[in-house]
Parts: sequence; C-alpha cells; structure tokens
Amino acid sequence: MTELHVTVSDSAKDFIYDQVAAGHYGSASELISELVEQASLRAAQVRLVELLDEGNRSGPAIEVTDEWLQRRKAEALSRLPGEAAR
Repeated sequence: MTELHVTVSDSAKDFIYDQVAAGHYGSASELISELVEQASLRAAQVRLVELLDEGNRSGPAIEVTDEWLQRRKAEALSRLPGEAAR
C-alpha cells in the first residue's frame, strides 16, 4: 500500500471524520478507499456501456456457434507466419 496526501475542503474533512466517528468506517483511509473503488466501478460500467453501444453499431448480429468459432480460429491461425506450411 502507498501513501497519498490530498487536500479537501473543511466541510469534506468534517464529513469524513463524522463518518469515522459514527463507526461507518474504521478510518478516513477506509472511507476514501471505498469512494475510489466506487468511482472505479462506475468508470468500468461506463466503459462497458460504450463497448456495448459500439457492438450494437457494428452491424447485424450473428449467431456464434462452436463451428463459427473453430472456423475463425483456423482463419486466424492460417495468417500466422509459418502456419501455412503445417
């Protein structure tokens, strides 16, 4: 774990210490770590929605079967150097 110093407003500091004093968190660091984790999850959710939107815009849906996957794998492997001779 690493140490990071941040500056917060007086009202934010009061809120943090009030939450710790009320027993909601064991320390200010615990509260801040939870907030960072929540922000990270939100960012991941936003990225997932972006990727889903990109997929929706990429064209019509296709059924992905085992046969389709095997064919795609064979096509990809055939493009690798030295694979054509095998």
